[in-house]
Amino acid sequence: VLFRSIYIERGQIDKALEYHQKSVNMFLGSFEPDDINLLNPYVHLSVVNRILGNYEIALKYAKRALNTGLTNYGADSLDMLDCYNSLGLIYHSQGRYLLGFQYHLKQLDMLKDANLTNHPDWAYTEACICMSYLELGQYEGALRGFKSAYELAEKFLGESHYKMSFYNLNLGHAYLKLNELEKAEEHYKRALDLSRKFFEEPNIYIADSIEGLGKVFQKQQKYDEAMDYCLYALDMRAKQQGKKSLAVAMSYNSIGDIFTDQKSYEKALKNYELADEILRDETYIDHPTRGRTLLGMGEIYLKQGKTKDALN
Repeated sequence: VLFRSIYIERGQIDKALEYHQKSVNMFLGSFEPDDINLLNPYVHLSVVNRILGNYEIALKYAKRALNTGLTNYGADSLDMLDCYNSLGLIYHSQGRYLLGFQYHLKQLDMLKDANLTNHPDWAYTEACICMSYLELGQYEGALRGFKSAYELAEKFLGESHYKMSFYNLNLGHAYLKLNELEKAEEHYKRALDLSRKFFEEPNIYIADSIEGLGKVFQKQQKYDEAMDYCLYALDMRAKQQGKKSLAVAMSYNSIGDIFTDQKSYEKALKNYELADEILRDETYIDHPTRGRTLLGMGEIYLKQGKTKDALN
């Protein structure tokens, strides 16, 4: 358990996967598949596979955890919170935002019924719900929720706790969407500083913070800096999550966007095509990120006067 927790906290996801899989296999050798001892190992294995973009495997273990929890605890037990959270985040990662939202809302209702609105779990769940708001274009609502979650988390954890990188990162995303670039940059830098203080590269929070800063620089028309940051994030994501991961496709999109702003359309198109090559995999083919990729390609074709290609 100690090794598994340390590897996840430090962002050493391959090591975490190895130990979580060993844990599940050992428990299955001693217990029935729905034994309560397997609940947390199932949840942890789903978390690691979600981070790696193995969404179907993650979903398989999250559902096993859900069934095990329902069998042993019942739907409304607080011991089910991690099961609902894992499912919610997997569906969110798949781009099924409304379905993920429903599981996080279930968590929030349970915490409210237990009078735990002034609790770190409330802050985390509120932030997860607002991640869905952000993806669905509800930027003002997302920002309000992220601020509320940040304040509550800071109250319990302190501003220098490593988990505050998550809350700063989400505030950066919201301010970026609202074009409040100075505030976005401030929170991305806070997230980056905290992540680098506690984690080793490659790390998801470090990569996301760096790319966030790259997007801020892009909007400020500091294209050289933007490109450097986004390429750095791309390299880190490829090392940690794999060259064919959703995160890498997102990085190619970000690089394509910078080239588009610079009117380097062939280079932009090349990066969108690299993203689409990844996203044509059956794991991602219906993900909203692919829609954004195809839209970027269509806009390039339109600027090049290739109307038929743009329409396709």
